[in-house]
Amino acid sequence: MIFRTMNPILADQMDRKIEKMLNIKDISNNDQFEKIIKTGDQNNLEAEYSKTTHQKFSQGSNPPNSQTSSKNLNIDQPSTTFPFTISTNLINLKIVHFYNYSTNTGGISLLVGLVFTAIGIFIPLFNSQANPLLIVCAIIGIPVLSFGISNVFNKRFITVSKSKINYYTKPISIRKQKEILKSQINSLEVRFSGHRVNNVPIYNIVIETKSGKTHKLIKHVYNEMALKDLANEINHHMSLKT
Repeated sequence: MIFRTMNPILADQMDRKIEKMLNIKDISNNDQFEKIIKTGDQNNLEAEYSKTTHQKFSQGSNPPNSQTSSKNLNIDQPSTTFPFTISTNLINLKIVHFYNYSTNTGGISLLVGLVFTAIGIFIPLFNSQANPLLIVCAIIGIPVLSFGISNVFNKRFITVSKSKINYYTKPISIRKQKEILKSQINSLEVRFSGHRVNNVPIYNIVIETKSGKTHKLIKHVYNEMALKDLANEINHHMSLKT
């Protein structure tokens, strides 16, 4: 190791400067910066996704994350690298987002919420002398339990036509089905959520309308590359400008 820094931009520039001085040609520099600003887990996730999807579409002229055209991405089974199923035809693009594949916190939240809820409800119920402050455990546990259940069992169903996007979440959601017309959409893109889990950034597909309102069409996904493929597929299907 000849140079060490926590600044990825400086590390990338220094590496290129040294290689230029020594007349070294390194083709890995093309995507070096994107790799060093991401965690090892994120790079491994995207590498595995890239490997499997490129093998699946090896017969095509472009990889599925090409920004030039759609590959009619059809996925029958969700996975940790691509937590969706997709079916396409000339009319509709149907997407199902499986929450339990895109987050590893659902099971932990479910367990923690269950324990706190049980302590806060059942101990005072069977022991009249119990500390009344135990009810606080229930107040904390119930929303955590609800969050855990939703992240384990929920699915988001999205239907994309040429003229609109419809989406809803089942089985645990108080929100009704939403509809966004193509004429209302200003942009549809992948954005960093502003949150990290174990230092791994989380990404969303966000729709921004012409009125300035934003909709999180898909949220809490670690695999940025997979989301960009999916966003490209939706933009292509609706002929949206990117």
